[in-house]
Amino acid sequence: NDIKKCKSIEDVDRCVTSKIFKLPDLYTHYYENSCGAKLQYVQKPLLIVNSSDDPVIPLATIPFEKFRRNSNLILALTTKGGHLGFLSHNIEKNYIDELAVEYFNCIHSKEFQSRFSDD
Repeated sequence: NDIKKCKSIEDVDRCVTSKIFKLPDLYTHYYENSCGAKLQYVQKPLLIVNSSDDPVIPLATIPFEKFRRNSNLILALTTKGGHLGFLSHNIEKNYIDELAVEYFNCIHSKEFQSRFSDD
């Protein structure tokens, strides 16, 4: 009956998913089923892209403090994009493709690599 009252994915998670898995609250569910619990172990540069209007991963669940503490983590937070909807004006290519190429070009640049060399 609860599911009929749900208007969003967050409502479904709160009313149904959290109960099925016997979790104390909605945010425990999001935390345990996300990369948030593992971010402190990242030892190589990692780009994570999320949108402020993502209905699946709400802004309130992003562990911003973990990004501040680990210099290997790069959070690209966009205003729009929903969940995996980073579209551009070019129908053949989406925004996330362009961002990924730019990121990889950056981390493979001599300037970036020199920051991590032992010399």
